[in-house]
Amino acid sequence: MSRQNLSEREAVPLTLLSAVDGSEVQGTTRLQKLVFLAQNGGLDDDPIPDDPVPDDEFEPFEFEPHNYGPFSVDFAKTLDRLENSGLIETNTARTSSGNSRKDYRISEQGRQRLEECELSSDEERVLEAVKILYNDTPLLKLLKEVYNDYPQSAENSELDIDLS
Repeated sequence: MSRQNLSEREAVPLTLLSAVDGSEVQGTTRLQKLVFLAQNGGLDDDPIPDDPVPDDEFEPFEFEPHNYGPFSVDFAKTLDRLENSGLIETNTARTSSGNSRKDYRISEQGRQRLEECELSSDEERVLEAVKILYNDTPLLKLLKEVYNDYPQSAENSELDIDLS
């Protein structure tokens, strides 16, 4: 990536990854859900306002139902660009079931570039709140909660999750 300014779409995952002392986000599925929830005001019982950021300030990613709930191709491409540019670091880990999982962390270069970008304080606050609320939630529990509150996002799911 050249030294051009970060786009808002690039700043969103960097801001999320830098929140909460830069703690790691485990897995692409979790990272997708965190951004989805940030854009949609979280879950029904959250302290996040339903419309946390004015529409004219936020260029959201488009999410559609996928194998594990809401998924954005544009967000996945943005993550790839940020990784290829050295702004985020990834590590491949094994889950308890033996599957491969990609974990994400902002790099020092990413922190420096993020300082040059200005998201609104509302956007930053919502991204941090979502990370605090959900980053440590077991993934299946998080997916169940997303499916309950956004049932349309589960229509193509490969998971058989009891929503009761």
